[in-house]
Amino acid sequence: MQTEVREVLKAAGFICLVVVGLPANLSILLLFCQLHLLRGRLPPNDLILSHLAAVNFVVLLCRGIPQTMVAFGLKHFMNDWGCKVIIIVYRLGRAMSICVTALLGCYQSVSIAPATPCWATLKRWIPAHLTLAMLFLYGLNFLIASVSFLFTQAPAKNGSLPEYTLNLEFCIVVYPGSKVYVSSGMMNTVRDIFFVAIMVLAAVYMLLVLYQHRKQVKGLRGASKASAGASQAVLLLMCTYVALFGLENVLWGYTLSVSQVMPAISDARVFFASCYSALSPVLIIASNRRLAGHFWIGVMDLCLTIKGVSFLLQAGLGIWGNLLILIAYAWIVCSERRLQPVDLILCHLAFANLMVLLTRSVPQTMTVFGLHNLLDDLGCKVVIYTYRITRALSVCITCMLSSFQAITIAPAGPRWAVLKAQLPHLILPTFFALWLLNMAVCIAAPFFSVAPRNGTVPPFTLNLGFCHVNFRDNLSYVINGVAVSTRDFAFVGLMLWSSGYILLLLYHHSKQVRSIRSSSRRSQGNTAETRAAKTVVSLVILYAVFFGIDNIIWIYMLTVAQVPPVIADMRVFFSSCYASFSPILIISSTKKIKTKLVCTAADEDQLLSNGDVTV
Repeated sequence: MQTEVREVLKAAGFICLVVVGLPANLSILLLFCQLHLLRGRLPPNDLILSHLAAVNFVVLLCRGIPQTMVAFGLKHFMNDWGCKVIIIVYRLGRAMSICVTALLGCYQSVSIAPATPCWATLKRWIPAHLTLAMLFLYGLNFLIASVSFLFTQAPAKNGSLPEYTLNLEFCIVVYPGSKVYVSSGMMNTVRDIFFVAIMVLAAVYMLLVLYQHRKQVKGLRGASKASAGASQAVLLLMCTYVALFGLENVLWGYTLSVSQVMPAISDARVFFASCYSALSPVLIIASNRRLAGHFWIGVMDLCLTIKGVSFLLQAGLGIWGNLLILIAYAWIVCSERRLQPVDLILCHLAFANLMVLLTRSVPQTMTVFGLHNLLDDLGCKVVIYTYRITRALSVCITCMLSSFQAITIAPAGPRWAVLKAQLPHLILPTFFALWLLNMAVCIAAPFFSVAPRNGTVPPFTLNLGFCHVNFRDNLSYVINGVAVSTRDFAFVGLMLWSSGYILLLLYHHSKQVRSIRSSSRRSQGNTAETRAAKTVVSLVILYAVFFGIDNIIWIYMLTVAQVPPVIADMRVFFSSCYASFSPILIISSTKKIKTKLVCTAADEDQLLSNGDVTV
């Protein structure tokens, strides 16, 4: 159970890093590309920031995404050469992240320094040789990172780890002995500490200059408020890196002291090593007014770009994942002519989640990218009503899944035996009842849904961008919110109760795991049921997290007469996160689906060599 909790927490942590970091870094790169096209060149400060965003983007691609996939059970998806490329690119990107941040601090220190002869020479020399400095840093870090290229390989399928191995789970770095292991670690550490020391010296110097500037503004020649603001932004970046660097290297020092690193320690170190890549673009965007001011028409367009990229990634990931599940189950129906009850529930859940994304995330993305007036009043009524029903079905079916699994793994007593026998026959009637219930609860949506008019948002209106839900008065606004919240909390409460019961059964089951694993075929079935139960609990935890965030925002929305668009956007994003991320968990933990997808994608010879792949 501790392993399952670690996997869920790891997946949630890396998902947050990837969801925040990738769109933010990509947005900064797009902004600087547009500025370069408009101006013909970038100032040195912007050039350094663009390199920082690029290497941070690479760090998240090469480490955040593979770690997230591993957390959801997708292991052995790279061969030795894939691991070598991923690890060397990650190491180069991570090293460049610290070096570019140090270079940014040095440049900003020189730019705000007093105009003495020595500083004046440096102020002219650094911009002219900035490209050479970048090339030198890339070359230096490539040479250092190339050491890991020699020792990186894909993990063994039997899970064995040699001594002096860094276990990243999707790849491993196997050093030939303790001397090479420690030498490689010391080489990376010395380089990092050197550049962090430069960073700290630059930060101290900037603080000293800014302090003197505050006492006597004339002493800082040519440095305006913008220059002081840029220095403060760079200081914030460097302080963030130093704090995260300290946490990471405490863990790195521990890994050098042991011959075999535990996965939890490696996960924690990777998480802190990737935090700067996800947080730094947020800090850059928040503190760089010039960056936002030159993009289209200002800060709002920058926020819209980040929002659009986030909704686009969310919609693309979720639609593709849910379609894969539906296609896999369609194939299973064609080959087996029937679906098991749990497969029916998962198939229905994937359909509900797909409709949530099609009716909410897709229109939201189109609106963000400037495609207004997509729907008329009738279109808004249909889309909003469909979204409300399928969103409600998502929570109801997840609750149904957890209840079904709780009854399935319950002890075989007289009461449970009767219910277990009737359970498969209750699936379709339950689906029908849930559809009717949610159609009735959501019946107010088509009456109040209208297309936007003249850009005005009346009081007691939910502004979705592509449509408005315009309630007549405060009473109807609150009644609708209370009805929806009551239904959601009732099903979430039942979901949490059944999941708690599952955890209790799994706790008792873990005491007898040796006998279960070593006994007969019936015990193997119990093991399969246990794995399914753990998957259901993970789905419930995932839903509960996003449901909590969604309803905190929803309660706030009930307390104001006019909801700001950014608040409505945040609620839409978090309310669709479960529909986007749950397919990853379902695919990674359902052997039947994974087998079908592997059979589609894998080469026939490879399938014949894997005798354990069965339908």
